[in-house]
Order: sequence, then C-alpha cells, then structure tokens
Amino acid sequence: MSIEHRIDEAVEKYQESKIKQHNGISDSDDSDAEFLDLLDDNEMARIRDDRMSQLKREFREIDRAASRPGFGTVNFVSDEKSAMEFVTKNKDVLVHFYQPDFPKCTIMNERLNILAEKHLTLQIVAIKAVDAPFLVQKLNVKVLPFVVAYKNGLEVTRIVGFERLANESGIDFSVASLEAFLYQHGVLQRISKNHKSGRIGVPDEDESDLDLDD
Repeated sequence: MSIEHRIDEAVEKYQESKIKQHNGISDSDDSDAEFLDLLDDNEMARIRDDRMSQLKREFREIDRAASRPGFGTVNFVSDEKSAMEFVTKNKDVLVHFYQPDFPKCTIMNERLNILAEKHLTLQIVAIKAVDAPFLVQKLNVKVLPFVVAYKNGLEVTRIVGFERLANESGIDFSVASLEAFLYQHGVLQRISKNHKSGRIGVPDEDESDLDLDD
C-alpha cells in the first residue's frame, strides 16, 4: 500500500472517529497521534516533514469542522441569508436548491449526506428553491436538483440535474461519481478510499428533473 494511500486512510479514520464521537459511540480520545500510528516507522521516515505538517494541518481543520453545529451532514436552511452565510464564512461549500417532492432532489440530498460524512471540512447546505427566489433568479435555476459549489465565496462549478454524474440509466448516480467531479474542480482535496454503495431505487425519470416554469 502506498504512503499516500495510508495517509488518506488515516484522514478517513480520523473523520470517522469524529462522527462516532458525536454520536456517542466512541471512547477514543481521538488524538491525531493515534491515527498517525497507522503509518509505520519506515513509512514515517520516508515522508517529508512538509507532508507530515500538511497531514497535521488537515487533522486540525477536521477538529475545527467537528466543533461546528451540523458537521458531517447536510444543513437544511429556510432562508437565503442563512444559505449565503455558509458561503461567505466557509472555504468550501455546496448549496443544493431542491424541491422536497422531486425524487431526484431526494437522491441528491442522500448522496450529499454521505459526502458530508466523508469530508467534514466541506459545508453542505440545502434550501428549497421556493424559499430562495432571489438566488434562483440570479443563478438562473431552471432545473432541479441544482447544486452550486463555492470556494472562498466564489462559484467554482455547478451541477444541473444529474448532469455529468448519472449512470447509464440517467436516473441515479454514485457518491463516487459526485466525489470525483468535485475533486476534479478543486472543491475536494482527496478521494475517499471507501464509500457506502448508496444505490437507491429511483422513480420514473418524468417525476424529477422538472422545469420550474411548469
């Protein structure tokens, strides 16, 4: 197993420990030293000091993320001001405009929830499109689900429907495909080594991806 793989594994296990601790099922002190032990002495010697410093910084960022309310999950808000506060106060943010009775929006929220558990420093917000008239108009939202990715308050990319994510059927997608897309656009800094399958049955195509003008 490569050094980079082991480092990613250490980060993932550290994040998982924070989720378990939050849920009251962890008796570990969750110190970064415990997870650095996943790297044996020979590997540690081969990693440059700056790489180890980077890893420790990532642990500290995870600690800060885990101290915020609603970490590791999708944050549902009901007004535009709250949504934009997430964007302006955090480095990496996804904002999902959705409609509760659209099946594809439900799938998107489920996938985003898994993504939130895998990347604790990523803030994910969901707001009903009807509760965000100004943003819907400004962003020219016509199809739901509609996800906008921000970095340091600036838009990086957007996902319209399941565009660039869908499987062959076009009515579902994997967490891995979502993660890879966001990694490609610099929203995520790493790819998870394991995912929940997340394969959920989806109703007919015509029940989602609906035009808001209809």
